[in-house]
Amino acid sequence: MRAVIYNLGYLPGGDKSITTLEESTLESISAALEKLMVGGLVILVIYHGHEAGKLEKEAILNYVSHLPQEKFSVLQYGFINQRNLPPFVVAIEKR
Repeated sequence: MRAVIYNLGYLPGGDKSITTLEESTLESISAALEKLMVGGLVILVIYHGHEAGKLEKEAILNYVSHLPQEKFSVLQYGFINQRNLPPFVVAIEKR
């Protein structure tokens, strides 16, 4: 695989009780990283302005911060001057 993109949280305009969940998201990210080719990217767009999103955000940041730097480069990109917990992006490149 060369690239995987995740849009985490809930569907805008949809049922906000239906969200992505930390456990299944982490399992999926782990599987994607195993199948990712060298130079490939996993992009995570993290919407965390709801209770499940807060838990998922913390679990993901904990997971990716412990990826070995010899195998992965991890970047966090987001707004610093926006209100209402804007989404942010985490990009993981396999080395």
